[in-house]
Amino acid sequence: MIHRLQDKYGEHFVISSGEVWVPGCYDSARAAKYAFRFPDNALQRLQDAVHDRESDHEKRVIALEMLQALRKQRKASSY
Repeated sequence: MIHRLQDKYGEHFVISSGEVWVPGCYDSARAAKYAFRFPDNALQRLQDAVHDRESDHEKRVIALEMLQALRKQRKASSY
């Protein structure tokens, strides 16, 4: 399930599966939906990387383009 949140940092999205929160904070509903293709540990690593490189809280979100790049990397490494 995709949950829309609004706070002082703006609008963002989080996801849950069953009754469990899935790692990550997403910049759009589309990115949140796309995130269901990945295992939790991959999403957590991506969110950690975003936090490490961004000091601005408004930019500490996972964008669709980041997920698409991760998927390309995963496909390339599976060959």
